[in-house]
Amino acid sequence: QDSIIVCVTNCGTSIFAGFAIFSILGHMAHVYQRPVSEVADAGFGLAFIAYPDALSKLPISPLWSILFFIMLITLGLDSQFAGIEVITTCLQDAYPKVLKSKRGLITIAVCIVLFLLGLPCVTGAGIYWVNLIDTFCAGWILLVAGLLEVLGLSILYGGNRFIKDIEM
Repeated sequence: QDSIIVCVTNCGTSIFAGFAIFSILGHMAHVYQRPVSEVADAGFGLAFIAYPDALSKLPISPLWSILFFIMLITLGLDSQFAGIEVITTCLQDAYPKVLKSKRGLITIAVCIVLFLLGLPCVTGAGIYWVNLIDTFCAGWILLVAGLLEVLGLSILYGGNRFIKDIEM
């Protein structure tokens, strides 16, 4: 029941967000008398150029702009919390005797390493690094990696064995 609620909520949120985004893009295309495809490119241009421009035209625009960027910050933080939790848990599962009681130190170390890895993205050439990472570390490679994980799990470990482990 919970998984159905999550799926329906996810789909409903996506549909609602689609209406919100494409109605604003359509309005901007009408105002600028250009096709929608020329108003904003997908990705960073949409989030940091087109959408703030549309929000500036709304009544009480500072409020909507603040809420929009708070939303972006919370989305980013949520993703980082999940990523750090995955890395920390994997390290603790791999070396339980050594790292069992050091969760705080592991979390701090992971945050420092990820901070250092993210520093090139805030330099003058940062947008090029972000585009490079986005092009080669996201998209099809994630789909292929996920499919290989599922195949490896089902073929090498065994699907029934995995289900029994989950039930345990």
